[in-house]
Amino acid sequence: MKKIGLIALVTVIVIVIPSFAFVSADYTNITKEIFGKDAPDFPETAEQDVPYYIAKEEYDEDEEYKDPVDLTVWTKYFDYLKKNDPNYVSGGTVVDDRPGDIVFIKAAKEAAKAVNYKTIYENSTKVYEAAEIAIDKAIDKSGIFYIATPFLVWDTMYVSWIDNAYTEEELYTALKTVLNMNDATNGKITKNADNDYLITFDGVWSDENWKRHHTKTEIIAKADGETGRLCMHESEVIQDTNETIYTLYEFVPLGNDEYIMQSGTERLYALYNEETGLGDYAYIQITDDRFGIEDAIYDATIENPAEWVREKADSAAIIITCKNGKTTIERPGKAAVEVE
Repeated sequence: MKKIGLIALVTVIVIVIPSFAFVSADYTNITKEIFGKDAPDFPETAEQDVPYYIAKEEYDEDEEYKDPVDLTVWTKYFDYLKKNDPNYVSGGTVVDDRPGDIVFIKAAKEAAKAVNYKTIYENSTKVYEAAEIAIDKAIDKSGIFYIATPFLVWDTMYVSWIDNAYTEEELYTALKTVLNMNDATNGKITKNADNDYLITFDGVWSDENWKRHHTKTEIIAKADGETGRLCMHESEVIQDTNETIYTLYEFVPLGNDEYIMQSGTERLYALYNEETGLGDYAYIQITDDRFGIEDAIYDATIENPAEWVREKADSAAIIITCKNGKTTIERPGKAAVEVE
């Protein structure tokens, strides 16, 4: 365990057990052991025979409260420490630059939480949920009939629960639960490193006619704690046609409260702050095409995110842009609609 200043140790002891006599030689001689024979003994505090608080029927503002504990000996003791212990801090804010193990344990837990796939996924949902609310309001005001459900990617349920703190058994149990919900089997999850997972299973895929096809599925799930980036890259190989279907879910913080996201059919650029909410944004949903692995942004650099959103504008079912409080809705073959 890391050492702390003697004054911090003594203060903790005094606060926790002020009403009991200290009979341990270790405590009695602790100051002498550190500062020499001329140092005072650790003060002994007798047990109290008078309670701190006495119940009264009425409050008497002129009554003088007398503390039953004599603190004189403690005052002298702390005066000695103040002069001789370089770690003595009096008043103001105390900053322990040599914290004990518990501080490091807490810091490690917070660090693990900050880089966790599950946590970063939750960060991504905050952004798209704020955008979803704004998009719904804009569509309602425009009078356009359109149902937008941004980034409700069904297959994120395979990965959104992944947590670094899970044991191998817990990871498998959680995966098995999700597979059962989706009529999938033979699931396996491999942890390559923190926030770097590979999930494989035998699944089913329904086409536009709701016909079910057996698939071999592979999901790469990665997150980067330093940048806050996250990706789910899913490949489904349809067994009867050997066709491969790619599904994306990616989230990339750009800094300065700017974020971009994409799925197989959507892209979003958003200016978002948890305290101030959603600012400018640009959203596209496409129908005649898909964003594939070649469009991945997890390792990419996006120079102009607003233009990046519109890269497949020709395949758009709807494009919604909000800039400086003014929202524009674009649809193929129709005039743009502006919403204040």
